[in-house]
Amino acid sequence: MTSTTERERLDEYALVGTLTDPLRRIVGARVKDPHQVDDLVQESLLRVLGARDRIADDALLPYAVVVARNLAASRARREATAQRNAPRLLQSNSVEGPEDAMLRAEEAQAVGVALRALPNAERDALIAHELHGVQAKTIAGASSSTPGGVAAQLARARARMRVEYVVAIRGVDLPTAGC
Repeated sequence: MTSTTERERLDEYALVGTLTDPLRRIVGARVKDPHQVDDLVQESLLRVLGARDRIADDALLPYAVVVARNLAASRARREATAQRNAPRLLQSNSVEGPEDAMLRAEEAQAVGVALRALPNAERDALIAHELHGVQAKTIAGASSSTPGGVAAQLARARARMRVEYVVAIRGVDLPTAGC
């Protein structure tokens, strides 16, 4: 006679066996690298097994399909972002010349100008989040806001800071303060 845990384990093995082939086909249609296909299928199976007690047995396959599609789409987005941002990576030389120190000083000055251009509340929230690692939830509690509101405020502050940084680093004199 088998124990309850052994039966559960056998049920999990059967479920994995049932879901593996459909998931492999679905992920394989979206991802060409066989190693990534295996990783995504395994991740999908883990998530399905983790949520198994909350999902009806007849809904496990559709749930697994949606999880696999979402994981494949998320990985594709991450890879596209990494590929798009790859040219921005700087190659550091082991020998640093005087021009490198001057560039760093100019960039630091431009960051300072951009930070000073932000309203005080946005600057404080951005510095707390980015430099000190304070979570948006904590900032929201201190400012009687919601975490989503703080996240939106941080996104706006970053966008405004990027614009101010570009204006400062290029030395552009805007015709009016409202520009």
